[in-house]
Amino acid sequence: MTIAQCQRLATAWSTALAAATGGKTFSTHGTTWVWLPARRELAMMFPEQVSAYAVRAALAEGVRLGAASARVWLNGAVDPAELGPLGFDQSWQPW
Repeated sequence: MTIAQCQRLATAWSTALAAATGGKTFSTHGTTWVWLPARRELAMMFPEQVSAYAVRAALAEGVRLGAASARVWLNGAVDPAELGPLGFDQSWQPW
């Protein structure tokens, strides 16, 4: 199994979980986000690049939805530099 396949599976799982629990999947500026209402969690799913502009738009939607947390799933090829000033920090990594 490749990393790209794992990313697609994780995105499909989160999308299905959102649909099954009253959440939703939406896009902002080329990024895909999943809203998981039972967890009150907003998650960006494996963007090809990160821009503060796209993240701010999704965070505004997260506030509207009542999100308690926001996560960004990245792969090693994506530069996370614009996430730090928005309050994101590095978390655990699957292995």
